[in-house]
Amino acid sequence: MFALLAGYPPFYGQSVAEVLAKVRLGNYTFNQADWRGISDEAQDLLRGLLKINPRERLDCGAALQHPWMDKFCPKSSELPLKNVICQQLRSFATANKLKRAALYIIAGNLTQEELKPYITSFNNLDIEGDGCLGYEEIHNGLIRAGIKDVPADLQDVFTQLDADGSGTIEYTEFLASTIDKRFITEETVWAAFRIFDNNGDGKISQTEMYRILNQRNEEGHENCSPRDVVNLMREISSDGDTSCDYTELYTLLRGQPPGLLYKKKKKKKHDDDDEDGAKQD
Repeated sequence: MFALLAGYPPFYGQSVAEVLAKVRLGNYTFNQADWRGISDEAQDLLRGLLKINPRERLDCGAALQHPWMDKFCPKSSELPLKNVICQQLRSFATANKLKRAALYIIAGNLTQEELKPYITSFNNLDIEGDGCLGYEEIHNGLIRAGIKDVPADLQDVFTQLDADGSGTIEYTEFLASTIDKRFITEETVWAAFRIFDNNGDGKISQTEMYRILNQRNEEGHENCSPRDVVNLMREISSDGDTSCDYTELYTLLRGQPPGLLYKKKKKKKHDDDDEDGAKQD
């Protein structure tokens, strides 16, 4: 806290030995030039935290009750959560692996401003502050937010989301599962499709899909087997082939085929091909 407010630690020196000597003495100062804009309440809290005698030092509970915390870090009584979050989590949990992967990419390409409400929701749920959400954190957070009808299958939904069995849902999983459908546009889906379509031939092949669905696995084990890929391709493909095009990916994410933007892209590609052919002639 001292370093965040002042820009340097309370105990410093030219060597490790000099720093440790100052730590043992417990001597520090609030340089007036550096602390002029910092409130008296903040400085008082720091004095309580930097007591060399642990019996005199503020513990965590006392620090959280300090006036500076109440004044400048008020506890939110209203979490920015809506009833729809339960349905969003359930929808993501039951989605196939390609849809999940696409939503990861779309969420990762959004700006901080666009993600702000989702980040705030996550932080308010993440009581332990470890960057992951356990079942109790989600369940209790929904209750704190005033959502009275917590789904009876919430535990099952959580288990489905917790694919690696860690007992937690990661930050990126939460963002991908809760982003508003308005962010799933032709532009964002096209950006995801271009990442999936590694060779740029306008199709996601079974090989490319296998690579996509296994690249996030850090332990080297398959998240999706070749047989799973074949079955998934049969589920997605509208014309029965062994690949997935942009239209099929968009339809998978939005529930309807794309409109004007994709037609423009196809026309541009057709015009470019015609121009290239004319040049060759």
